[in-house]
Amino acid sequence: MVKTFHLIPEAVMVFLVSDEVKVKSGGPAMVVTGYASGMVECRWYDGFSVKREAFREDELVPGDSPQGQAYIP
Repeated sequence: MVKTFHLIPEAVMVFLVSDEVKVKSGGPAMVVTGYASGMVECRWYDGFSVKREAFREDELVPGDSPQGQAYIP
């Protein structure tokens, strides 16, 4: 008996850690800090503290910083 395996295409990471991104619907520039459970982890500074949240890759677009990176103090 021959077993047949079907490969499922892996999700391709569009963003790298340290890339600047923004949410498509608008919002602050954020820095990609990692990937977990298929989500892109991001951080940004809101003027008072560093915030963090996870987003689906399809919710994000590249940021418009010339170096592709946002500033996080």
